[in-house]
Amino acid sequence: LGYSLNTLVVGDVVSWNGLGAGWLVMVASTELHLLASVALEDPVCFQGGNWSQNACVVTEVAPGHLMVKVNDLGWGRGITVTATRGEALSALPTLPVPPQPPASDAAWLVWVAPGVVLLGILLAAAATGGLVGWLGREKIYVGGIVDAAHAEATGGEQRRIDHQELAEMVTLTFAPPKGLAAHQGGLLLEESLRSEHKSAWILEQALASEIEIRSEDDHRVLVDLKPDRSAGPLKSMFLGQGELSLKEYSKSFSTGWGELSRELSDWLKNSDLWSARAGGRILWARLFGWVGTLYGVLAILYLVQDVVFSAVGSWEGFMSSFHWPALALGVGLALMMRADELRVRTAEGTGLWLQAEGFRRFLAESEAKHVEQAADQGRLREYTAWAVALGETTRWTQSMEAAVLEPTVYRDDLLWAQHGAWLMSDVSTASSPPVSSSSSDDFDFGGGFSGGGGSFGGSVGGGGGGGGGGDW
Repeated sequence: LGYSLNTLVVGDVVSWNGLGAGWLVMVASTELHLLASVALEDPVCFQGGNWSQNACVVTEVAPGHLMVKVNDLGWGRGITVTATRGEALSALPTLPVPPQPPASDAAWLVWVAPGVVLLGILLAAAATGGLVGWLGREKIYVGGIVDAAHAEATGGEQRRIDHQELAEMVTLTFAPPKGLAAHQGGLLLEESLRSEHKSAWILEQALASEIEIRSEDDHRVLVDLKPDRSAGPLKSMFLGQGELSLKEYSKSFSTGWGELSRELSDWLKNSDLWSARAGGRILWARLFGWVGTLYGVLAILYLVQDVVFSAVGSWEGFMSSFHWPALALGVGLALMMRADELRVRTAEGTGLWLQAEGFRRFLAESEAKHVEQAADQGRLREYTAWAVALGETTRWTQSMEAAVLEPTVYRDDLLWAQHGAWLMSDVSTASSPPVSSSSSDDFDFGGGFSGGGGSFGGSVGGGGGGGGGGDW
């Protein structure tokens, strides 16, 4: 590699950045030779980061020929050699033959290096994921299953429990949790807002006689039973209309549907069923995750291009330098993917979760007799709303179809319960505008790298050349 520089000599001072501090690789050992057609007097050498004044040993091999050998230079460290220009020499000293890299430098490491990097990333991600899971253990009241699921918020003794142990504590529950609406139960289990939860909310408004749901042909119609209500999702959905068909897109329904999403998301964010500090922990975890992932990706790409395109790069150097980038990438990915696990339920929230999950399992295993029992208790509509919220609509509908119920007694309940099977499809149609066209934006990505200059002086980076950080 040869190139010309006009910044090595200023007056009588020769200052050369033999190795720039911008090389983000681990330098195990290096040997530098400075040759000139003049005598190089009073030579000094500095090693370390930019502007470091840590001295290193410089040897005068012959007039006009200086040599520096440094071992264990480290990551991102440079070497600068400075001398005073003396008398002119009759000839330029002979450059020694450069040392040759070992024959095994790249042959097998080309295949091994990617696997080692991937293994490092996976190990870092697994360790971080385990730590996140440990920190995300739920709070629960001390005692048996009944104490954990039904204990009052009396400030009793609590402990932490992992998700596997918590799942093993769940028992079938034949009734939904008291004090918790169906859509809230769905949010409690999923810890994220889904269409099922909003559909269950609609069914609950019908249960509360706020609206009526009617079937017309192959779609549902919502009837406003309390048009004088205050502002809220239902007010926006109807927008003064007495009836609202879900057969096609409705702008007012879509607006109210969006308000409902924000309302339920706010409940999910601010409910006292989760620790009040959960949001902050998740935010910081995601932030560190993004930073770690970005740094890891960029650093590994830099190391790879250094091996592929640089004359001083090698796979052995890569293998000695990838550890921190791989660690950062693995940790970052794990934090981004599992940050939500830091959302810890309170002991009361965990108790309600046990009941809601137990009821979900009951619905998932329900049979015709359970539908008949719910109808006899006058809770068929309530159970249907819960089945929608907990994602068990299909099973509950199958059980209803298999049930033997007296049509004249349960006709209205059966017709109402059928709304649960079709409502999600209808609200999707009514809230989503038809797609008429699509467009794409053109993006122009640009960027560049530039190197900075420096003045001559007694420190690393004060000379010319050296590469790293944009000098090449």
